[in-house]
Amino acid sequence: MKYLVYLSIVLCLPALAGQIERQKAWTIHNRVAGVPPTPSMLNQMEADLLRGDSDAAITKAMAHPNFTSIVLKNWFKPWSNQARSAGGQLNDFVATAVGMIRDNTPFDQILYGDILYHANAAAIANVPPYARDSNNHYRELEVRDPNWAARVMVDSQAANNGVTDSAGAITTRAFGEAYFSAGTNRRMTRYLFINFLCRDFEQLHDVTIPDYRVRRDVERNPGDDSRTYKNKCVGCHAGQDALGGAWAFFNYNNNQVQYTPGTVQGKMNQNSQFFPDGFRTTDDSWINTWAKGQNSSLGWSDSEPKDGNGARQIGRMLAKSKAFGECMVDRSWELLCMRKFKAAEKDIKEDLAQYFMNDTNYNMRMLFAATLNKCVIDEN
Repeated sequence: MKYLVYLSIVLCLPALAGQIERQKAWTIHNRVAGVPPTPSMLNQMEADLLRGDSDAAITKAMAHPNFTSIVLKNWFKPWSNQARSAGGQLNDFVATAVGMIRDNTPFDQILYGDILYHANAAAIANVPPYARDSNNHYRELEVRDPNWAARVMVDSQAANNGVTDSAGAITTRAFGEAYFSAGTNRRMTRYLFINFLCRDFEQLHDVTIPDYRVRRDVERNPGDDSRTYKNKCVGCHAGQDALGGAWAFFNYNNNQVQYTPGTVQGKMNQNSQFFPDGFRTTDDSWINTWAKGQNSSLGWSDSEPKDGNGARQIGRMLAKSKAFGECMVDRSWELLCMRKFKAAEKDIKEDLAQYFMNDTNYNMRMLFAATLNKCVIDEN
């Protein structure tokens, strides 16, 4: 009797295993492509998993056009606006970020590469050509071609928008409209940290940083109490203003990113009456005063200088930080695992960050596959 019971269990194991792998195949496809697999695709992915080749199954899911044209598009859209909204039109930043992942371009270049993706408008009816002062090209491309991501091609950003200090996302029209328009350009620094380092300034607050680069528009005696400046304001401004010189030549005017090399934009020195003895911006130099102290924990690369000039140099420094790698891991985990990391998964996060930065040379598709292996394949 015991033998018969044991035999029946053994005979059921292959069927049970197949059901598990089939469910995992379905989950992977649904998360990657946003739609269930066809029966044929499900069978192929299940076969891959049964022979232990999960990467092959994941690659098949990534081949679905929805992966780039819908899932990644909607993932990136909130990065390009202050409201963090997935609504709105396709834009040059989103097309460029998606194109880089499609082409396996090292994703650290999203912050310093002379890269721009747009389509060959002549090959698509009623799609106007790329223009530096309009989003019509991307708006119509998204509307008229559901598989728009297959149409875009890589190009030089500087050659198309006239910004010789082009720096990936930073100098796209979408980022310029969101973060260079009006204001004092501090928004650009803040949202680069939010989008690509997963930190807002409150998390970087450090009143021990020297304040010699804090600009003149910051009161040193707000409310007639200098302690407010020393205990609160300086905690963010000492670090961000020291970095903010990178944007000295940038503005957003006439529906385009404006770049005036050698000429500091007036916004950088406005409201000087608040503290005339404060720092006056005279060039596009910047210093990372957050490289020491508590914010050294962001893992600034020893191979990258902690001071420099302009957008491309600061973008490279940010992209080579450990915080950038960890942030891309965090965002990929939330996209594909549909939850945040648990406290007990700290080692998994660190391993994925090292894998992404060191082993894959910032390959996002390989990071996605490794992420799915951890939170779908390895989970019971």
